[in-house]
Amino acid sequence: MQRQLPWMKDLKEGSVLWNRSKTRARIVRKVSRYPTGELWGVTLAILNCSWTGRPYTTITSNDLIQQGYHPAPFRAKLNRLIDFQLSLAINDHHRRDLSCHDVKGVL
Repeated sequence: MQRQLPWMKDLKEGSVLWNRSKTRARIVRKVSRYPTGELWGVTLAILNCSWTGRPYTTITSNDLIQQGYHPAPFRAKLNRLIDFQLSLAINDHHRRDLSCHDVKGVL
């Protein structure tokens, strides 16, 4: 397991992460943890389309640290239609009714 930062234990769906320079906010859509409770990674809406066409990406805890992500002091409400659709896509990776193009501009 990688080293964990103290704030990682408090991450949950709707948590907002800033990049190192605070120029981009990202909303945590799903949190994955090891059996010990330590953070494995987070799933976020994708920024740029990849070859998979999926509307989400997963970033490991080690990548969060290396890329300088840190938590914002607030959470986002995930109550829009696109939030619901994205949640369905993340929790059932066989679903293909939402693409990366559909989440362009979505945090």
